Amino acid sequence: MPPIKLAIVTLLLLLPSLVVSSPTEKATKKQPNILILLVDDLGFGDIGANGNTTIRTPNVDRIAKEGVRLSHHLTAAPVCTPSRSALLTGKYPIRMGMVPSIQMQVFPFTASQAGLPTNETTFAKVAQRSGYRTGLIGKWHLGAHCSNSKDFCHHPNNHGFDYFYGCLLTLLKDFSGLGESVLHSRFPHYYRNISLTLLATLASLGVGYKIGILPRKLCIFLALLGVLVTGFLFCLPDYLVRTVNSQLHRQTELVEQPIRFEKLTQRLVWEGEEFLDKAVDEGKPFLLFMSFLQVHSPLYNSVPGYRGRSAHGWYGDNIEEMDWSVGQILDALDKPCTPSSDNGGHIEETTHTGERAGGHNGIYRGSKCQGAVDGGIRVPGLLRWPGVIPAGSQSNALTSQMDIFPTLLEAMGQPVPSGIDGRSITKLLRQPQSTKSPHDFLFQYCGTLLHAVRWNSPEGVLKLRHYSPNWLPGTEGCRYICGCMEGLGSVRHSVPLLYDLSADERETAIVPADSERYRRLVPQILEAERRHQASLSSVPSQFTFAKLMWRPWLQDCCNFPLCNCRDTKY
Repeated sequence: MPPIKLAIVTLLLLLPSLVVSSPTEKATKKQPNILILLVDDLGFGDIGANGNTTIRTPNVDRIAKEGVRLSHHLTAAPVCTPSRSALLTGKYPIRMGMVPSIQMQVFPFTASQAGLPTNETTFAKVAQRSGYRTGLIGKWHLGAHCSNSKDFCHHPNNHGFDYFYGCLLTLLKDFSGLGESVLHSRFPHYYRNISLTLLATLASLGVGYKIGILPRKLCIFLALLGVLVTGFLFCLPDYLVRTVNSQLHRQTELVEQPIRFEKLTQRLVWEGEEFLDKAVDEGKPFLLFMSFLQVHSPLYNSVPGYRGRSAHGWYGDNIEEMDWSVGQILDALDKPCTPSSDNGGHIEETTHTGERAGGHNGIYRGSKCQGAVDGGIRVPGLLRWPGVIPAGSQSNALTSQMDIFPTLLEAMGQPVPSGIDGRSITKLLRQPQSTKSPHDFLFQYCGTLLHAVRWNSPEGVLKLRHYSPNWLPGTEGCRYICGCMEGLGSVRHSVPLLYDLSADERETAIVPADSERYRRLVPQILEAERRHQASLSSVPSQFTFAKLMWRPWLQDCCNFPLCNCRDTKY
């Protein structure tokens, strides 16, 4: 498609994956165009702007050269579903019931009742009410249905996006068809344990019948039931996870199942370009959220010339292909922009051949799904605002992805609602050399548990850590991911650990608990915790077993019962 001709840039924000560009020739100054780009599982150290010299990301890096780099920018959660809910609403996920109290930290099925509550206000809803054409291309992972397969109550269309093309769930390793499985990675003895459970059950029934405790008919019924349940659990990875979860939707229509990786990168770009074309033709300001499926596993390359291109193997190839996508969208706008990540890189991830498939989090310790350490939540933050932000500048101030919501609303000229946790960083953008953060405290959750607290104190940025990930010896990761709960991937500290991040970003030296400084500072942090937790209201959880479980009547399936179709547009 020909590039979109926009008026000269008067406003451009990247927060961290955000651009508010100039209006089009037909748009008003009070209604800037908004482009948001988010990359799945991108590590802090995966881009050149944050010091990587061996992965080529020229389209991302030029934004830092022309704007500001936020070096202390955090997500509200260390994993995608809760993190994305905070990005859209400016609120801690716990305020919306978007945090797990169980080990399952994300929504596992499209055919479940879990999702972003319909009463939540997203920046897309605000933009839509303000006359914007709004679109989301790529990953959603915030739910689909409530009570039937046609209601789409949690769908992007019901959260402010006029147009949607992409994946209602997320990419899973199982989609590749290469024998990879996220279930096997998390539970490597899955099939063995199921088989042993069945054998033990059948043996127990046999003994019960032999000694006269169980009647013959009951034994036969329970044995058949056990075989059926075992068969279902054996089919679960291939059918429920790979076949029916692997979907692409255009609006609410299921257009591809399972997902074909052929030209998938290009298709997402083409959809974004087409959305921009239509917005300009209509003379409306636009908000486009490009939510890339890369660089989450399974790794794939669909653009010719990118497989085998990077010095960092297949994962590096994916990052460079993602950067190509960013460049294509920038060309369509004739102006630069940048991606960011929904959480830290997944350092434990591997491909089916054992090749490393997860990100690099720079100097920061830990990984995705680890809420206490910065490797799980510190993400790239690159912002460009011509005439306001000095080119090539850097800010070390403490900021959060929740700040996108109020800053965007200010840019659109809309009032910022009360009761949110994000803070506008417009003033900070005007003076990026300032270390004055809009936040005194930021609270780091993993599930429903408060793992750590950051304090932007007069003595620098401090962190009080209540939990630590239970890493495998000699590593900074767990077997696949670290769970949030004590004994299931995390360790609780009876005496919280205090770190001075201004002097020790890598968190290698604690402030001694018997020191005067510890005794003076920690009570102030604990009091801030108490006030924060007192501000939380009881809301229905979206992570109950009942909401997360697969429901056949909510399942989308094209060409039933084959559940197989491909997008005929491409």
